[in-house]
Amino acid sequence: MAFNADNGNNPSYQGYLDLIRPRLQQDKFELSESQQVEGYKVDLFGYKLFFSTWRINYWAVCQVAYFDTVDVDTVRSFSNAMYEFDKNYKKPIGTYTLRSFSVLAAQQISEDAKSYVDGFDGRRFEFARYFTEHPVLAELGTSNIFHYQKPGVVARFAQKGTIDAANKYFSFIL
Repeated sequence: MAFNADNGNNPSYQGYLDLIRPRLQQDKFELSESQQVEGYKVDLFGYKLFFSTWRINYWAVCQVAYFDTVDVDTVRSFSNAMYEFDKNYKKPIGTYTLRSFSVLAAQQISEDAKSYVDGFDGRRFEFARYFTEHPVLAELGTSNIFHYQKPGVVARFAQKGTIDAANKYFSFIL
């Protein structure tokens, strides 16, 4: 298992957290900081239950963590561990879907990791509904995020909502 590094008060990482924290707070996410989740140090943890009378109800969980290096194995390991944790975290009763956002921040991210998330749609059919594992890579050196952005035909609206949420909450653009 790959373990993430202490962010060492990295100014660019702290700036990134300061950028995304208010976005999550504005949308009423329950936030906590600096905790251990499945053996990883998570610097920002968020949870929110979304309920609508006319759309799909879902719960969203996000974890933001700093890594010295991010390669494909790190993305797979961290994202899968967070997804497995998220699908049972404050699981609501009723028909809800899950959007699990694992955000891996690093100064530089390997091209293989970027290609992996670009091609990873993350949809899983569990408990008679679609759950989504959606890893997001935040490259601090270039101020870019990388994630899956091509919604498929099946569960298109839910997947498009997940993509839009990743862009809204985790991008470097104000």
